[in-house]
Amino acid sequence: MFGTPDGNSKAIYFKIHPFSVAGEDEALQAGTLNVTAEVGFLNVGAAICYDLRFPELYSAMALTCNAAITIAN
Repeated sequence: MFGTPDGNSKAIYFKIHPFSVAGEDEALQAGTLNVTAEVGFLNVGAAICYDLRFPELYSAMALTCNAAITIAN
């Protein structure tokens, strides 16, 4: 989630590829959209955990953003 200084959300990211080995695909609905948000002078893309194993996500993100943040465990 990208936020503003006043606490509002600029963008919320929903994990596109739930991790089926752990049963996430049974408990979570997959997201369908790449998410980007302006942060300062950058347009930043977001991804989380298992999504980092899918390069096509980043290829699509590269068309509209300057940087990507991936939160991974």
